[in-house]
Parts: sequence; C-alpha cells; structure tokens
Amino acid sequence: MMILLLFILAALLGALLLSAAIVVWLGEVAMPLHCALLIVGLFYVAMALVVYYGWLRGAIERLHNRLDVVYKVSAAFDMVYRRVLAFVSQLFKGI
Repeated sequence: MMILLLFILAALLGALLLSAAIVVWLGEVAMPLHCALLIVGLFYVAMALVVYYGWLRGAIERLHNRLDVVYKVSAAFDMVYRRVLAFVSQLFKGI
C-alpha cells in the first residue's frame, strides 16, 4: 500500500513539473506567461471533465445507490426498534 502511495505521489509530482515546464516553454516561445497558464489550466480542466464523466460519475452513482440501500435498511431497523420499545414500555407500564 505504501508503494502505491509513493507511486501516486511521484506521478503527481511529475505531472506538476511537466506542467510547469510546458508553461515556461509556451511563455518563452509563443505567448505571454498568463496566456500559457490559461492554456495549460484549460487543458487540465478538460482532462478532469473527461475523467469525471467517463469514469468517476458512474462510480459515484454506484456508491450513492449502495448508501441509499444502507440508509433504507437502517431506517427499517430503527422503525422495528421503536415499535419493540413501545410494545415493551406498554407491557411494563402497569407494573
């Protein structure tokens, strides 16, 4: 598990350094620095949207459906508990 975490951190660091290098290169070769930052930022926003709509959205919906089932079962158990508690309190009310 630790190796996976280190790999993910290394990949993120590599992406960060690559992004900085692309921004500096675009800033020197083609355009002002703020335009280069905007272009690289828009690329990452587009990539994030593709990842979200392509993979992450379905996973979040599946997790939401599972949690909805857990909530319904929990509500059913709570209702049964309250009814049993009311029955027991009615049973021992006269004692």
